[in-house]
Amino acid sequence: MKRLLAPLSTGALLTLLSSAPSLVYAHEMEAATSYSMSNKELLYLLVGVVGLLGFVLLVLALALILLVQYHAQRNYNASALQLPSISLLPDFGKLWAWFSGARAKGGTGAKADLPLDHSYDGITELDNAAPPLFTWILYGTMLFAVVYMLNYHVFEWSPNQEEEYQIAMEEAAKQKEEWMKLAANQVDETNVEYTDDPARLAEGQEIFMANCSPCHGQKMEGITGPNLVDPYWVHGGGPKNIFKTIKYGVPEKGMISWQSQLSPAQMASVVSFIISQEGTNPPNPKAPEGEKWVPEAEEAAQGEGAAEDGMESATEEQQAEEQPTTAEVEEVSASAANATRSQS
Repeated sequence: MKRLLAPLSTGALLTLLSSAPSLVYAHEMEAATSYSMSNKELLYLLVGVVGLLGFVLLVLALALILLVQYHAQRNYNASALQLPSISLLPDFGKLWAWFSGARAKGGTGAKADLPLDHSYDGITELDNAAPPLFTWILYGTMLFAVVYMLNYHVFEWSPNQEEEYQIAMEEAAKQKEEWMKLAANQVDETNVEYTDDPARLAEGQEIFMANCSPCHGQKMEGITGPNLVDPYWVHGGGPKNIFKTIKYGVPEKGMISWQSQLSPAQMASVVSFIISQEGTNPPNPKAPEGEKWVPEAEEAAQGEGAAEDGMESATEEQQAEEQPTTAEVEEVSASAANATRSQS
């Protein structure tokens, strides 16, 4: 044992001591960044980190004790100084012999005391006892099997694999729902879009009936506020313009700003509900106000079509200018005839 510990130096111990905190820090960072881990997984991770740290500290303490014992026995002569011999640890040789079971049944471990049951070609079989380590592993697995069966199948203290899967799926659904709520509240007048989700339309209808119908009517036919089902809009149609009007309001016409009372997600739901009712025919609709709204895509398409028509007109005019007129053709023909007569 002393020969094995002889190469061990103080630098090696310092290296082990410096690597242990970094290992624990890495596990702590992993646990901190894995924000989606369940409480049970975090507990398992914490127990594992603490157990690993305890094991590393135990190994370091054992190595330090052996190192101190080695240097003490090497540098000091206990008999010359009339000091008791330094023995901080038990005799590992005897302990290992007992632990590994290197002894005969009922014997002292010497070959002469081992029972010789039979031999083949001069090769004798020594009836050694099984190492206690193997026996402990066997008993440990048996005990684990009993505890596992009682825990998961008899008393059902812990969820089985199928139940853990269902729990994980429910937690994932909750996290997704929370994320969707946060993502929905990040919408504004620059990125709002129409959605035909029934849940969002129902939410928008409920909010509209409670807050907007007194001015725009139950069917959006318009009362003091404008008609919202025709294609004419005072402040521009489309999701972005409607969202902007709801968010900031029109104070000079009596419409308040709703951004302090409704969340961005709620205003986006109202926008989708209003657009979904466009083209309906409510009774007694208010006369159209504003200008007819053309969606940006259609407006761009119309602009491209007008540009193409303009290019075609310009090409036709150019071709018309390049073609000679009838008078010019007759004049050229007359000149050619006169030249022929003069030559003849």
